[in-house]
Amino acid sequence: MRLNSRGTIPEPDREGYLTWYPSAFPDTLVETWYRINGSLGQAGTSSGARAPVVVLHGGPGACHNYLLDYLELLGSGRAIIMYDQVGCGRSTRLEDDTYADLWVKETFVEELHRLIRCLGLSQVALLGQSWGGDLAMSYASAYPEHVTSLVVSSGLNSGKDAAQACIGRVAELPAEHQSAIERAIATSEYESEDYTKASQEYYDRFVVDDNTAPDHVKFSFQQLSSHVYRRMWGQSEFAADGNLLRTHIENIWRITCPTLVIYGSQDELAANQPRLYAALTGCKEKHMVVIQGGKHLTWLDDPDGYFRKGH
Repeated sequence: MRLNSRGTIPEPDREGYLTWYPSAFPDTLVETWYRINGSLGQAGTSSGARAPVVVLHGGPGACHNYLLDYLELLGSGRAIIMYDQVGCGRSTRLEDDTYADLWVKETFVEELHRLIRCLGLSQVALLGQSWGGDLAMSYASAYPEHVTSLVVSSGLNSGKDAAQACIGRVAELPAEHQSAIERAIATSEYESEDYTKASQEYYDRFVVDDNTAPDHVKFSFQQLSSHVYRRMWGQSEFAADGNLLRTHIENIWRITCPTLVIYGSQDELAANQPRLYAALTGCKEKHMVVIQGGKHLTWLDDPDGYFRKGH
């Protein structure tokens, strides 16, 4: 990483909690943890200062840590805001099945809107990765007046299309791994050694190589909130049956801000990206960048190319 002269990740200049009551559970108090690097000052107000960047993590149910490399964007002069979505990380987790109906897209759009208002911002730039890209586009279509620009990094606008893209990548694995995955899905048995090996091979090829992933990236995977991930996506990237498969971004045509779609050629969602890009019919300015050889966590494979071309 090239984050400062010591090559380390900067500590936040400010951190705190948003306290709120989700509309789906109006009697339940939750907290959303956030961190800010750089000064908000008059940013995101009518003063004309550059809007801060709000970085939206994926999962669903991953925490923000794997995206800490995005603090590279501090060089742009913008403040960077990251947060752990409710249900994971340092935010309220609510793992009891009583709250299963909380884990839907609408909850996270509401959370983002409340966070932006809590910080006193009228406009922001959004950068969403994976599921965070879906969230960013969903927010931008619901509140286009609050979004100055949008970066969708390996995102999804249709859960069904994204799931098909992941399944398509399974066909590129060695035959024995394909068979192990097919057996696990058919029997709902995901504990076998053969399945574990096949799953790791998939992740190493198309998501992130566990052998080279930095510690802050591994931390997010180790801390993944399974109750959120399984409710919204499923058992694994290629065994999806969660509620996101039944959703798409309504009114995507309402997104008019400059938008960048960026992904890697070896990304598990690469097959879905041209369709996502084509769906952005309302954008006055849009671009698509493909990082050759990049996987789902594209910036780890080519940080120079990713941050230079994409941001």
